[in-house]
Amino acid sequence: MLSVTDLVKRYFDRPVLRGITFALRPGEVVALVGANGAGKSTLIKSILGLTGIEGGQVSIGPDAVGPGSMEARRIVAYVPEQPMLYNDLTAWEHLRYVAMVHGLPQERFNQRAEWLLRSLRLWEDRHLDPLRMSKGMRQKVSLAAGMLTSPGILLLDEPFSGLDPLAARSLRDLILAVKHEGTAVLMSTHMLDSAERISDRFLLLFEGRLVGDGPADQLRTQAGVAPSAPMDDVFAELCARRVEP
Repeated sequence: MLSVTDLVKRYFDRPVLRGITFALRPGEVVALVGANGAGKSTLIKSILGLTGIEGGQVSIGPDAVGPGSMEARRIVAYVPEQPMLYNDLTAWEHLRYVAMVHGLPQERFNQRAEWLLRSLRLWEDRHLDPLRMSKGMRQKVSLAAGMLTSPGILLLDEPFSGLDPLAARSLRDLILAVKHEGTAVLMSTHMLDSAERISDRFLLLFEGRLVGDGPADQLRTQAGVAPSAPMDDVFAELCARRVEP
């Protein structure tokens, strides 16, 4: 569904991505973990076609189209960390707008929009405009909009940020639901406990390099930590072993 091969990106001659290679299969949930400045946002922007790359390749979908193409935009949905909503549209109207852009049939829209909003505990507030919403509510509207069209690839940037415990649990259930629909999910997150509950594997990014790619238990073995060690210990250990430039 998504293939990234030897991806290289520099900003002002400073390496940001150094030969990143991984693949994302249909129905797979992958957590992208890295310290601030590790290159997570640049990697996501490269997949979206929002930034150019100096080397390597990004291939999207069964036809291996390039990032930013019209076909890629039909396949990939992106939910940023900071919700970007129109102040003059209600939550329901935001979803309706997304449905119209993607040509979602009315009956399908009604069913899926109601399911998403009820799952995220937003159904009673569906007619609120963003100016009357909390940050967490705006985030949930953005998440619902990203999942509305059953995308082939769903990119989530810190999806648990600003969510209360009930909303975080609902989001985990929704991510598992779209996984079972065949959507490939790549989520950038610092919430490693929540990520481990639903992720098939982790991508650990440090100073522009992948220092780990695999299921949590495999990475614990690779890091030489206890089977019960938290994932932040795994990440710290594998970063400490990184290869110098």
